[in-house]
Amino acid sequence: MAVEPAAGGPETPHGSAPGGAVDLRELLAVSVLAAVRGGEEVKRVREGNVLNAKAKGKTREGAEEQLTTGDLLSNRRMFYLLKGAFPAIQINSEERVDTADQETVSWDHSIPEDIKQKIQPKEVPAESVTVWIDPLDATQEYTEDLRQYVTTMVCVAVNGKPVIGVIHKPFSSYTAWAMVDGGSNVKARSSYNEKTPRIIVSRSHAGKVEQVARQTFGNKTVIIPAGGAGYKVLALLDVPEKNQEEADVYIHVTYIKKWDICAGNAVLRALGGHMTTLTGEEISYTGSDGNEGGLIAIDVAKKNEISEDKGFHSTQNPVSNLSLVCSSNKNHGKLEYQLEEGMVGGRNGNDKALQGENLSDGSPLSVKKTPNIFLEGRERYPKTQDGKTQFTIAEEILPSIPT
Repeated sequence: MAVEPAAGGPETPHGSAPGGAVDLRELLAVSVLAAVRGGEEVKRVREGNVLNAKAKGKTREGAEEQLTTGDLLSNRRMFYLLKGAFPAIQINSEERVDTADQETVSWDHSIPEDIKQKIQPKEVPAESVTVWIDPLDATQEYTEDLRQYVTTMVCVAVNGKPVIGVIHKPFSSYTAWAMVDGGSNVKARSSYNEKTPRIIVSRSHAGKVEQVARQTFGNKTVIIPAGGAGYKVLALLDVPEKNQEEADVYIHVTYIKKWDICAGNAVLRALGGHMTTLTGEEISYTGSDGNEGGLIAIDVAKKNEISEDKGFHSTQNPVSNLSLVCSSNKNHGKLEYQLEEGMVGGRNGNDKALQGENLSDGSPLSVKKTPNIFLEGRERYPKTQDGKTQFTIAEEILPSIPT
């Protein structure tokens, strides 16, 4: 990870001072400009066929990672534009920043009209901000001239939570941006496939996901191998691009860098969507530069459906536990959730148990925590057997995927 001036972990940028505030609307405007400027370098290098590709190491799975002139020039342009406009913020990048190649890239403080119309000024402490930039997402595909997968991305995290995301496609000049609790220039699609979702996955390990997906959703499930995390997130949305495939779910089963996913996470959050680890944990964009838990990204429609109060009802009095039979945990076993005394009623929009009267015959049930990786959004009423209440949701939960 490159901060300033080199990779290896977060450092305090030169010229930064503690304190101060950052206007997120201005930072969004600069982030969009940075992604576009970086994209210009990516496109120029590819079209001039001066990639100078070389290996920079291997992934954990043993695949060779490529580095090109496009990566380096895009990174330099994006980094110094953001650093020049906001010298006090922390910037983490995939590539190293060579101080010998330092350049002055100025921002004229102009804000595009669409951002002005949709986003209000909002200040946050500079020390709470971390910017993640990916100067060239899908470098392998870039070297293979599979241009549709290539993006440049900028993400702004505040206290570890992604709040601004920019995904730019250099070869078509399409840019998607969004700000949580602000606005966006992109939206969710009007409909999604509920029964047999189209699942978009990495080209390098599509087979690992395909086996589990077909076991869960049947042989008609469509697996879409694709390059680039930015491209995969755009596949969940309403993107007016003829070369952009459409999917219902994005799954990644191995270790992935945070600059690959932060921008997409922010865009989905802004639209009401969802990106978590495979076990449903939120991803923090502070500290280490990698995410160990894989990820699942779900479109807006499904997230809204699973947030509805489904009204779980029991015929038992009293009920001591609710057994959720699923295989979402790493041990491929059952998840047991104990009911707390006085807890009733399914879930609210924040997946928190609702408080109420003591449990009795016919009372709705609630659990301390419910798995939040629902793919179909439909939940079944509990079944009573041998005096115990069981709620089987195995078909609705993403099965565990060995990593």
